[in-house]
Amino acid sequence: MTKKFLVIVGPSASGKTELMNRLTRDSDLYRNVISTTTRPKRENEVDGVDYHFVNISTFDQRMQNNEFVETGRAYSSWYGTEYTSLFPNNDHRIPVMVLEPEGAETIRNKLKNHFGITVYLTASRETRVARIIERFCEGTSTLEQTSKRISQTCLELDSWEDAVNAHIKIESENESDLTDGIESINQLLTLDSQPQLELERRNKNKEGNAISKRLTQECQSILETIKLDKLKTGMGLKMFIANIDTLIQNIKTSEHSEICPSNS
Repeated sequence: MTKKFLVIVGPSASGKTELMNRLTRDSDLYRNVISTTTRPKRENEVDGVDYHFVNISTFDQRMQNNEFVETGRAYSSWYGTEYTSLFPNNDHRIPVMVLEPEGAETIRNKLKNHFGITVYLTASRETRVARIIERFCEGTSTLEQTSKRISQTCLELDSWEDAVNAHIKIESENESDLTDGIESINQLLTLDSQPQLELERRNKNKEGNAISKRLTQECQSILETIKLDKLKTGMGLKMFIANIDTLIQNIKTSEHSEICPSNS
């Protein structure tokens, strides 16, 4: 029997969790697939509801036992989708997963006889940086995690579209964008056969940027000295991003000089 499933992919702070929550909260049609992760549990999270939180040895053992449909690593933590979480018995709701591009491709290949829709969710860099900083101000993200996410956010936006296969793209700047996107998702899942891809993968590596580590260090240095209340304002955020843009250019120039020193 052909089963339907929905995969959401997108860069950090693009609204993936909010989209999944709205789909599963506002409709009996969808069900959240609870992933397993080695990431530390945040203060507002519940084990078995947000994620299945396990240590690295337990995760490794489950990998060896082939209990995962797919696994991936993000921000130094492992994530995986277990077979038992994907299509449990006597539950006919459409499973919804938030995955990295590589995990989405693995799911597509392993479940190619089923009806799967992949959603690519994105937002402007300013919106995403603002969301990342908001998490930091709320205490749900550490300084190191925040610096790393901001660094990747400022570097990865263009490369993400080259790294995914997706049937629909949603720009999630506000709540109404998600509402319109959900309507489009519902329409796609009523079709008798899978639609054509809107985005096709051209680059298998969505990261691969040599300057990311240096930029992360610089972001952390700025965040350690800046006043958070200034970052919450629109002007403060624009100035922060402008500083990041300058850092990127300086690091790129430095990298180029090290690789291609001038003959003097």
